[in-house]
Amino acid sequence: MANNPSQLLPSELIDRCIGSKIWVIMKGDKELVGTLRGFDVYVNMVLEDVTEYEITAEGRRITKLDQILLNGNNIAILVVEVRPKVEQRVRGVFEVVDAAPDGGEARQGKRETLDDVRKRGKRVREKRREGMGGG
Repeated sequence: MANNPSQLLPSELIDRCIGSKIWVIMKGDKELVGTLRGFDVYVNMVLEDVTEYEITAEGRRITKLDQILLNGNNIAILVVEVRPKVEQRVRGVFEVVDAAPDGGEARQGKRETLDDVRKRGKRVREKRREGMGGG
């Protein structure tokens, strides 16, 4: 495949991220930041040195894990090349996130809050369900 990143297959992009820190937004209220160690054709992933962020009725819960196996069916969005300032923003230290993974909005200089990214992800999932005949 060509060197143009826009011509990469998803699996090729994920393969290039092995050994890198990634931000994984799961379906539901969980997000994880960790180092990608491996994945399979179903995008099941093994992450190491993981920090899990979960929004619960009691508030935000942060859990540190040495290693985790993620089911690819539950992954909504992957953000690659996580920089420390992005990880701080995931934790809610800052409000603005500059790593929006779809639509090119962040690449066009638009800055988004974490809530904006979640809302956009929800819209994308709803469109997918509508396209599959689900409601």
